[in-house]
Amino acid sequence: DGLLGADDPDGPASTDAPSTGPSPSPQACGTVDGVFMCDGEPLTLRLRTGGSWRLRLAGEYIATQLEAAGISIVQAGDANAWDLRVTTVDVSADPVAGGTRWRCDGDANTQAYCNSTFDGLLDQAQRTSDDSERAEVVTEADLVLAHDRPTLPLYAPPRMLVHTTRMRGPRVHAHAPGPLWNVEDWARMTAGDD
Repeated sequence: DGLLGADDPDGPASTDAPSTGPSPSPQACGTVDGVFMCDGEPLTLRLRTGGSWRLRLAGEYIATQLEAAGISIVQAGDANAWDLRVTTVDVSADPVAGGTRWRCDGDANTQAYCNSTFDGLLDQAQRTSDDSERAEVVTEADLVLAHDRPTLPLYAPPRMLVHTTRMRGPRVHAHAPGPLWNVEDWARMTAGDD
């Protein structure tokens, strides 16, 4: 239940992403004796996890939930051959910079998502200097991404940095491992400082 085919009106939009193989039609899938079957074969997903213990734990939880739904899960042996991957996503204050993860040629585009409309909207937002117009373009790009669903976010951990107002320089950085990444820029404020 809830699986949508590409030809379904409520299904994901077609993208420029390369196909990884033939997809069974929604009519050929169903649960038989508690096992989810497509075209007479059990649905099997190759799961890739790695990195921190948190990612592995999240992968185990996802695998347990999918297996409870009758979907067989196998660990992906090849780093480049997987159907489902548990990974972290770095965030940025700039939505255009954050969106580069899903560009067709994005360096961190681990799921091989590709939609030329989305890329075009990011390009347009990058060239737009008017803040309200830029926000509209980014929102449109966000809707394209949300409709295609290339990833399912599990959570977004907040990042905060608390410091005294007598200090200048501390800043949160999305990719930095800790709060001291720019400590050389820190300085104590004096009475004459702005």
